[in-house]
Amino acid sequence: MRFAKHLYMGEGLKKNNALVRWKISHGAGMVDVYCITVPKYGDDPLEIIHNAMFKQKVYHKLPVFIVGLAIGYEDAAKLSWKILSDVYKADGSYDTRAYFGRMEGKDLWL
Repeated sequence: MRFAKHLYMGEGLKKNNALVRWKISHGAGMVDVYCITVPKYGDDPLEIIHNAMFKQKVYHKLPVFIVGLAIGYEDAAKLSWKILSDVYKADGSYDTRAYFGRMEGKDLWL
């Protein structure tokens, strides 16, 4: 599991961003925190995943690239829209894999 260098944050998470990232990395549950990820497989540009999913050991083996964190599903949906808007303004498409790959300077899942 990796976090983007330029991590999009919802309004309620800007102060506690380091603590929230640590808790997600270590499988500690939080009630209403959602992660926005770039999926490695499939055609979807983004996925919204509740942080409790990362308590499952299988997620520690899968390549997960987190680009946003939000409190509440509605905030996560709004943040996803902002991310997609930024990607479209920069590239003219919704190819989040290419966009974040360029921002990171390498393959997202290495």
